[in-house]
Amino acid sequence: MEPYRDTSLSFAERAEDLVRRMTLQEKLEVLIETSEANERLGIPKYYHGNEALHGVVRPGKYTVFPQAIAFGAMFDPALMEEITAAISDEARAMHHHGDAVLPKESERPFGGRYSGLLTFWSPDLNLCRDPRWGRTPETYGEDPYLAGKTGAAFVRGLQGNDPRYLKAVATPKHFTANNEEHNRFECDAKMSEKTFREYHLEPFRIAVKEGHPAAVMAAYNAINGIPCHESRRLLTDILRGEWGFDGYVVSDCSGVARLWDAHKRYADPADAASAAMNAGVDLECGGYSPYEHLYKEFLAKQVECGKVSEERIDEACRRVLTARFRLGQFDPDEDVPYARIPLSVVGCEKHRELALRSALESIVLLKNDGILPIPRGKRIALVGNNAAVCQFGDYSGQPLHAPVSACDGLTAEYGGDVTAVPWKWRPGSQTYTTVDEAHLCTPDGQPGLRGEYYANAGFLGEPRIRTDAAVSFAWNDQMPDGYITSVQYAIRWTGMLCPDVTGVYLMRLSWSGSAPCEKPTLRVDGRELGQEAAIPLEAGRSYAVEVEYRKAAENPMIRLEWAVPDGDLADPFAGECAAAEEADVTVAVVGLGREYESEGHDRDTLGLPPEQEEFLARLFDTGKPVVVVLINGGPLSVPEIERRAAAVIEAWYPGERGGDALAALLSGRENFSGRLPASFPRSADDLPPFDDYEMAHGRTYMYAKKPPLWPFGYGLSYTRFAYADPAVTRTPDGWEVSAAVENVGGRAGEEVAELYVDSAGRVGQPMLRLRGFRRLALAPGERQICVFRLTEEDFTLYDEFGRAAFVPGVYTAFIGGSQPDTRSRELGAAACVSAAIRADI
Repeated sequence: MEPYRDTSLSFAERAEDLVRRMTLQEKLEVLIETSEANERLGIPKYYHGNEALHGVVRPGKYTVFPQAIAFGAMFDPALMEEITAAISDEARAMHHHGDAVLPKESERPFGGRYSGLLTFWSPDLNLCRDPRWGRTPETYGEDPYLAGKTGAAFVRGLQGNDPRYLKAVATPKHFTANNEEHNRFECDAKMSEKTFREYHLEPFRIAVKEGHPAAVMAAYNAINGIPCHESRRLLTDILRGEWGFDGYVVSDCSGVARLWDAHKRYADPADAASAAMNAGVDLECGGYSPYEHLYKEFLAKQVECGKVSEERIDEACRRVLTARFRLGQFDPDEDVPYARIPLSVVGCEKHRELALRSALESIVLLKNDGILPIPRGKRIALVGNNAAVCQFGDYSGQPLHAPVSACDGLTAEYGGDVTAVPWKWRPGSQTYTTVDEAHLCTPDGQPGLRGEYYANAGFLGEPRIRTDAAVSFAWNDQMPDGYITSVQYAIRWTGMLCPDVTGVYLMRLSWSGSAPCEKPTLRVDGRELGQEAAIPLEAGRSYAVEVEYRKAAENPMIRLEWAVPDGDLADPFAGECAAAEEADVTVAVVGLGREYESEGHDRDTLGLPPEQEEFLARLFDTGKPVVVVLINGGPLSVPEIERRAAAVIEAWYPGERGGDALAALLSGRENFSGRLPASFPRSADDLPPFDDYEMAHGRTYMYAKKPPLWPFGYGLSYTRFAYADPAVTRTPDGWEVSAAVENVGGRAGEEVAELYVDSAGRVGQPMLRLRGFRRLALAPGERQICVFRLTEEDFTLYDEFGRAAFVPGVYTAFIGGSQPDTRSRELGAAACVSAAIRADI
């Protein structure tokens, strides 16, 4: 028996033996994310790169937890670890037993690009440096300590605790300073070494040291002129040399090619491939360039001409194959403990309860003038664009069970006391809305359009046929149909357009992800329109409509939209205002969705869309109390809401049980305990320019120059907590800082005790730094001692050159339910105590 098949040997020994038996081309086949089977050596097909940001994304249906930003708001690494253990349980169960529920070959594990169920490109440890960044919802907020601790817990839960086998591979990304979408492929983030070390490296350092991930993903951007994908300093010297990382590094998709076509560092794509390999990128995720995989295409040539050594390729193979051995891919299922996880865990009641618990812990009460909780018997008007829909955010899977919207949850909680008014806002003549199924019909007369889905970009072969309610898709991280497994595809929609108002319409296709030479086409009654065109339409008539879309690039999205003629516009919010007038309290569930904040899309504004601001102003003008519930994934600037609403709640994208959690909190059956993981600025004008990466120029709570609307760490409760008896004790390896925490209110609740340390008055250093947090469940009158342990690392400061040193001095430690800042005191949430720490050598 060949040594690599011998289960008595270590995985490292087996990987070493297997690599010795491989040809160079066979090795390169292993170093791409869609690695086909090697029949000669018995290496199974393996497709890396699923997503598990807040639940398994594909294939099939799973438990959908709250979005990642909500995990930051929990301030609860222990719960984070439970959640990701559940996520990887579901992944393992589907991996081993999924044929029972995924009968089609194209839907089975490993049946399509990125469809594997054991390697996940999560978590996202980039930080909310600027809340306008479109991928802020994927992060754990603005603080490197919070993100690092949450990320380490994510990794531990996902990878499991077996001493031999991995349950799944976690891949912290994007290493590092990936913080812009509008120019993400060629972005060069300029920053001091202090910002680089203190901020952008720190969450990854904590996650690597405490979580031990099996993989790390590099970032598209450059840092001070050097793209991350070719930075040996970053990927080898720091990651491996300083932190001891022993897994493999994967490129972001097309990241190797971006060295050539976006950063333009090399005239020859072959040189880009060898540069990435020499820097430390072991595995290439390809696609989205003229070359599917530069490694497979060019590295053999680069070995021949001496630009990369075969020894380096062997090293990369050993790293990648060791992870696959650790997953049990080369061993019988009876040897792999995780193979025994039953399919029944997918969407099980325990996991659904975890989804509810995480929503309860993450929803943040920002304001309450006494209107909450809402007792039964009160008449409630439930309104808003997000009241009856479940927004999950980017990188989201499909729930096995029907998700619970705010409307579902409140109706179940309050019954007939709730009057729900459907969102029917219709825009003015210069504002577009999606052409919906009420104005479309298929060739055979069904609502919507006939969709023909082709597994290629040329409309070739037999398509998959289905009916779509509208042309309104932002697939991003999903394939549009299980039939499609290729990087490129094409879709044709046909049917009839049925206007109900006579007049001149503006028709528009909004799209992304299509090559410039293959722009989508729109035809109405055989006439090909441009991307935007005015066209007269008559009510009662039907017009043949056809849309064609070819996907050839990242972030595919397409919408067929129109602006209706002015003549049809009545008061768009009359129904909501009438319901508010009749109710005792109005609950307005508003906010955003993936069309506003997601991969590939930065935000132009931090406010709500104009129609929502107008809508809320009309509700406030009724004089009745309005509770505003925000559904979104990043900080908002909403000073008018803060001023005029009776209560404000930040619910994030709360997952499949979000409506249940919201109802339990509004009624008072449960208590609020979430905390903001990122500051909400009063205005975008209070922020530095988007592309200014220097943290000391006023970014985050650590360096802010203007008070926020709501600060990092802030959150209210239905009860009150008091802090007393601060104490500092010197220990052999550091200091213990403690305080007594007492529930002095009339309700049970969970308090998040936060520990901040200042910089002992040193200029140019953070005003405050989070250095610990604890969740405490306290009954009325109950008192607990909360203890934090600090080491010299907690008093380590960086200079402008990135040099770290323990800095002796007299520091002040603050323990409380929020920051000890002026804004928290203004908002009535700054109960805290402080103690001096003499940090001597």
